[in-house]
Amino acid sequence: MAGEAHPFETTDFNPAWATTMCTSRPWLRPPPLTAISYDTSKPEALFKLDLFHLLRWVWVLYADLMLLLKGYMALASHTLQIGYCGFGLKPKFHAEVALAKRNLKEWRDPCLPTACGFAVCLARVGAADVAKQVVNTPWWPAGSEKTLESVGIISHGFVYMTAMMEVNETLQKTALQEIWDVRDIARGAGAELVDLVDCFVNAPAGMAAEVKKALISAMPPDLQASLPAFTVVEMPGEYQFVYNSIMCTALVPDGKSVRKTWRHRGAYGVSARGMVFIEGSVANGTQDAFEETRELVTRFEELSALAAAAALAECSAFVAHAADAAAVRRALEASGSSPAMTIVQATGLGVNKSVLLRCTAAERAQTIPGATVTDRFVFASAQLGQNTTGLDALASLEEVLAGANVTLKDVINCAFFVKDQQKMMDLFGGFFKVFNQDNPPPPSRGEYQAQSECPSCQVAAKCIAARPVKSSEMARIVV
Repeated sequence: MAGEAHPFETTDFNPAWATTMCTSRPWLRPPPLTAISYDTSKPEALFKLDLFHLLRWVWVLYADLMLLLKGYMALASHTLQIGYCGFGLKPKFHAEVALAKRNLKEWRDPCLPTACGFAVCLARVGAADVAKQVVNTPWWPAGSEKTLESVGIISHGFVYMTAMMEVNETLQKTALQEIWDVRDIARGAGAELVDLVDCFVNAPAGMAAEVKKALISAMPPDLQASLPAFTVVEMPGEYQFVYNSIMCTALVPDGKSVRKTWRHRGAYGVSARGMVFIEGSVANGTQDAFEETRELVTRFEELSALAAAAALAECSAFVAHAADAAAVRRALEASGSSPAMTIVQATGLGVNKSVLLRCTAAERAQTIPGATVTDRFVFASAQLGQNTTGLDALASLEEVLAGANVTLKDVINCAFFVKDQQKMMDLFGGFFKVFNQDNPPPPSRGEYQAQSECPSCQVAAKCIAARPVKSSEMARIVV
């Protein structure tokens, strides 16, 4: 019983007082309660859990149910024994959320125990090459993509994920939950967090460094030692009340492909399967948008060459002023580089910095109007639309993809930049019509609020499509 020898205020999940329940009598003389009918062989059975400890137990059950509903069932090994004297029933509840238990074994265990004594094992998908395969998780089960986006798409050895966002009482807890979300999607595709090759994060104004630090510290040690290309840009996301979101891509291991990190003159990238994912960077020194872009393109191309990727396939330029988009395009032309381009406005690029550039390089890349085509993917330049539903932008995307012999059904991932955050639901309606109804299954996606290079445009749609053809058929594309 709780008392002098066993402090009652102990709130551990295995308190010392729990071992005395139904075994000791905490009185020197019989209390008045013994006037009530009871089992004379067990007078201590009159004493039950008090309000303090009972409320804690109820909270544990509530928290566990909430975790179960979301699919986060990685619970710690501590056990709370609740004794029901006289009935011989002592169920065990795994009751501590794994916030305090983040060792390597837990991170890599695909089976997540629940309080109910069973485990949910995330499905592992085989390594056979596919053009487009929907990923599911316990909290995004099969069929969710019929009315929503796909939480992840496996395509040619990678899994492209939907942007994950959480809201918790602290930024650190929010970051940890978001990393867990990313982990679940990766595992649903047969990958792990250490297989991440690229992540894009949006953050509130002035908080890019803080958000990046929180997310990286929430990663397991082996991933921190070999980070993905990790770009954080200050811009609002899908909802006003959400700090940030994180949209990642991971390599799906096949026993042959190698994930490797690269550094060159301040540029950082991760290579896998003939592609290099290059982290967003700003130029050295104070220049202008033209010179900054030229410097960054040069550095990125040199890094790509070291990693044996032939050319920049697609780039996103985040500019301090939308009017700098023209200078960025002139710089690309002057550099002889012609990746698929997306240009939107963002803040927090650094003191007197005009451009933050983020790119993907690839082997065997060819340019067609509005896109770059490789043997496996079509990287489309952002398509701009005047309609808040994005329907006109997606119609333009369909025309671009036709030049590479693919359709909207082949789209695997999109990032949408919406001018007015209040119009985000309009975009979701357009997305549902185009992808859920007309061209299922839908791609994974992320949504952000940003002004594109077109002042009157409401939506910029940056999408990737998978080619269902083999590399030997690359020559069929007319350039």
